Amino acid sequence: KTGLKVAGTVPPAPSTPAERLALWCERLPAPAPDILRTLAAQGDRSMSADELANALGKKPSGGHWNSGVAILRNNGLIEVDPVAGSGRRYRLAVLLRS
Repeated sequence: KTGLKVAGTVPPAPSTPAERLALWCERLPAPAPDILRTLAAQGDRSMSADELANALGKKPSGGHWNSGVAILRNNGLIEVDPVAGSGRRYRLAVLLRS
């Protein structure tokens, strides 16, 4: 009981993909939220690193880009598929897809 008093009202866990996406986007450092939103707009379709970076006006290399992708991958928010000869393709994880 004491823990509940200290915690106060606990909001319900997000139950829809859109609610989960919004929750993560509020908490992640750039460029991760922009990457998530761009992939969310694709639905089930994956994007190459170049396509994704071009959509965001970024370069798909360097520490800023790589750390954003790593945060998303490490938290299970994106799927990364290596494609022979053409780099990587990214897709929003199932739990965030509508």
